[in-house]
Amino acid sequence: MFLSKLNNGNWYIYYNNSTGKRKKISTKTKFKREALQYLSEFESNIKRQKELKVIPIDLISFKNSYLKHSEAVHRPKTTKALKTIFESLISFCGNPYISTITSIELKKFLEQKYIVSPYTAQKYLAFIRSAFNDAVKDGYLEQNPFNKIDNFRLPEQQPLFFSESEFQSLLSVIEDKDLKDLIIFGVNTSMRQMEMLTLKWNQINFKERFLTLDNISNITKSGKIGTVPLNLTAL
Repeated sequence: MFLSKLNNGNWYIYYNNSTGKRKKISTKTKFKREALQYLSEFESNIKRQKELKVIPIDLISFKNSYLKHSEAVHRPKTTKALKTIFESLISFCGNPYISTITSIELKKFLEQKYIVSPYTAQKYLAFIRSAFNDAVKDGYLEQNPFNKIDNFRLPEQQPLFFSESEFQSLLSVIEDKDLKDLIIFGVNTSMRQMEMLTLKWNQINFKERFLTLDNISNITKSGKIGTVPLNLTAL
């Protein structure tokens, strides 16, 4: 295993994989000191993989496996987001064994996202950290390299809301009565779109003026059973 600097200015690690085939991986840096730090962590990961006999799996195979799992336990929107995040990570890292990916490499990946948006970087960190925690449980990793990365400090944002006049202006241009009713109902209950669209009559208590989100027709965001009070407009 050794370092070599290519014509593009970046340092690369050359190593033999588990089958004895010569491979190379970019350290994503033009500075030798950073490349040596990357090499040190990379060598530690390879050694740990051999000692603990973690199950070798490359990044693309892990992505495919985890997305299949996601389809069973997550909402389609979450699975779609995970697919985009994994594809972005693969574009940056290539297709190494996930046990050889270093926290230094991951920090560089997230720093690129942070330049675009701090919120995007934090979203990517949270989603991939969760996926790699599953990799630890499944025996693909000894530890999650994303756990070494601190959450990003996000700028505080002014809450967004409609004034009453703005809300009435919105309703005035909606011609479809069912859509207008859904929007009025959603504003008065703070329910999410799918919670409203999957609502059944037996979830509503007209006498006590509340409804129950029972996690049967639709999984709530928190994953817990919820009770929603109904004001006169919603009722």
